[in-house]
Amino acid sequence: MLAAGRGQRLRAEQPKPLFPICGRAMASHVLHAIGEAGVQHAVVVVPPGERGWQIRNELSRDAGCVNLRFAVQHEPRGTADALRSAQPEIQTSRVFVINADLPLITAEQVRTLLHADEADAVIATAVVDDPAKMGRILRDQQGNLDGIVEWRDATAAERAICEVNLGCYLFNAAFLWPTLERIIARAQGAGEAYATDALPEAQRRGAALAVELPTPDGRLNVETLSDAADAEAIMRRRVINRLLE
Repeated sequence: MLAAGRGQRLRAEQPKPLFPICGRAMASHVLHAIGEAGVQHAVVVVPPGERGWQIRNELSRDAGCVNLRFAVQHEPRGTADALRSAQPEIQTSRVFVINADLPLITAEQVRTLLHADEADAVIATAVVDDPAKMGRILRDQQGNLDGIVEWRDATAAERAICEVNLGCYLFNAAFLWPTLERIIARAQGAGEAYATDALPEAQRRGAALAVELPTPDGRLNVETLSDAADAEAIMRRRVINRLLE
């Protein structure tokens, strides 16, 4: 789980992964969902220093049934570097990656991705009414995954696309680790290195897959205070519905 982001748009004192939604840290909601989906062990990538220790302490207290280990991303060099920071703690042949700012993700959605075809790279996507600044999914004329473009790099036509990257992936480890090294090497001196750049490499090998997940509640991520308020309302409605069942 990638939890080293700064989350400045939330204007909160605590680290973004600890921003509360219905009294529980966003990242803890994610851990409970993946645990219910059958994930038993997780490596959480945190920032260095006091903020990292805050995240460690809170998530260790509220991780559901998931056993946690932690890795530190010492400099904010992008998600590819964050993922590489976790490599020494991961020995599995498949690597499930999820962002910590998805408090509305459900166990059912996670299971769908975990049971996807064993391609080198699988990305979860959704078609949403309000794609905001999320990465856009590009498809070819046959509907196959053709690439991902970050909002900041997208053209006006690409920003009009409503299919977005949800922020969770499944990789073949033998493909992932050497690919990350190439991505990070190419980005030297040019800014952040994105883990999503692994998808085009897998696509060129014919081994990439985009799995569209149903998102009846809309977007799953929280970027702003308005998003947090929406997530709080959705979570409260879910709790009420469970109590009424």
